[in-house]
Amino acid sequence: MQLAKPYDQVNKLLNLSNAYIVFGQPKEAYGFLQRAKTIYNTLYQDSRVIALGFEDTYANYYEAVGNWKAALEHTKKRHELEKRDYIADHEGAVTRLGMEFESEKKEALLESQRKELALKSENIKTQRWLLVAVSALLLLAVSGVAVYYRLFRQKARIGRQNAELVQEQNHRVKNNLQVVSGLLQLQANRLSDTAAIAALEDTQLRLKVMAALQKKLYENDRLTPIKAADFIQELVDMALLSFGCTPIVPHYEIPETIELPLDYALPVGLIVNELTTNACKYAFADHPDPRLTVRMWRQDNDLHLQLADNGSGFKPPSPTNGVRQSLGMKIIDLQVKQLKGKSSFDITEGTTFRMHFRG
Repeated sequence: MQLAKPYDQVNKLLNLSNAYIVFGQPKEAYGFLQRAKTIYNTLYQDSRVIALGFEDTYANYYEAVGNWKAALEHTKKRHELEKRDYIADHEGAVTRLGMEFESEKKEALLESQRKELALKSENIKTQRWLLVAVSALLLLAVSGVAVYYRLFRQKARIGRQNAELVQEQNHRVKNNLQVVSGLLQLQANRLSDTAAIAALEDTQLRLKVMAALQKKLYENDRLTPIKAADFIQELVDMALLSFGCTPIVPHYEIPETIELPLDYALPVGLIVNELTTNACKYAFADHPDPRLTVRMWRQDNDLHLQLADNGSGFKPPSPTNGVRQSLGMKIIDLQVKQLKGKSSFDITEGTTFRMHFRG
């Protein structure tokens, strides 16, 4: 408050000086101006506003007394002060704007950093959750692999045991068939009745068919579908050999692509054996040029089998002609029924057997 009083005195004296100048009393105005100057010089701090007031008052005083040169100089000083104040204000404004800009930039940077930290924190949380999820999935996968590996080993062990059981069963069946065949052979050697001996020999041949089937079924110690061409040719050759008909060279028309399902192999094998045996017994006896043809083909969803010889044919069994059905014919009929197929005989030129069944 003590500093404000001298400034107020200077302002009042300048105002009085300007008032005297306006009323045409420059001498009195100059006295107040000098008193104001004396007080202003005692102040410790300059005032831009008062300095401008002094220059303006001096310029008015010198205009009033007609000293234009001095009036012009004080007018210039006033303009310089105003210019300096303007520049100072401008620079201050620029400085303030720069400071405000820097402050805003820092605020923006801090806000960006805060958002970045928040995003990083969120990313860290997400990564932790992902890590937990991946760890859980990895644990489940490892557990699943362990369980699968254990089951695989158990299945492999059971598979090996089953394979050993199948192999053992195969050997036992082979041994049993050989024992039965040997017993039949011993029994045949003790018989003198030719009909009984022939019956035992036919039974032995049927056992050989079963043994051949057993061999084909368990090739490589595992159950496999049977190639019809190899199986049928082996059965026919075995029957021809058993009855001494080896000079006969059968004609086969069986594609290599045809395979017999396991349930069909034994019925087809028994039918082929009975037909070949009958041909050896009745068709080829004393025949100058015996021929045997075996065909098999697939048509739509059916398998067709045809076995033909060029013998003299035979009379089909019928109650009207007094011909009884032989054991071989009964076996053929039973096997055709087991296959749910249909069969027929044609005896116009030799004997031709035809059969078809779903395959």
